[in-house]
Amino acid sequence: MKKSGWKIHVLTRLLPVCLLLLCQSCLAAGNNALPDRGEIITAAQLLQLAEEHGQHDIVEKLRDAAPARRFVSDGCSGGCPQVWRGKILYPACFWHDARYYLGGSRVEKLLADARLMVDVCLITKDPDWAAAMFNGVWLGGNLPASWQWGKVGVE
Repeated sequence: MKKSGWKIHVLTRLLPVCLLLLCQSCLAAGNNALPDRGEIITAAQLLQLAEEHGQHDIVEKLRDAAPARRFVSDGCSGGCPQVWRGKILYPACFWHDARYYLGGSRVEKLLADARLMVDVCLITKDPDWAAAMFNGVWLGGNLPASWQWGKVGVE
C-alpha cells in the first residue's frame, strides 16, 4: 500500500467505528418528519429539527452562530442515488447537508463526511457502499458546486 493510501484505509475502516461509539442517537426518529427534498427552511427551523432528532453537534453550532441564509437539502448530491437497495438514504444525506450548511474547519468536514458514512452504513448495512459515499463526499465536497462545504443554503 502506498504511503498516502494507508490514511484513507484507516479513515474508512476505523473512523466509522469510533463515530458509532460516540454517536448516542444516530438518525433518531424525532417527533417531526424531515422537510421534503428541496424545501427551504430557516436556521431556527433546522435548530428545532436538530434538537428533536438528537443531532447535538448541529444544535451546538446553530446556537453559537446560525447562518443568515436559509437551509435547503438536495438529498444525496452529485448524482448519488437517493435509494440504495431499497433503503432510503435521505435522512443521512439531509443531516450531512445540514453539517455542510454550517461549514467549519477541515476537521469538522472530515467528521461530517465520516458521520455520513456511519449513517449510511446504519441504514443500508453495507459498509462498502458507505465507504464509497465517504470517498465521494470527501473529494466532492471541495469542488465549486452548490453542495460545497460551507456553501449549502439560499439567501
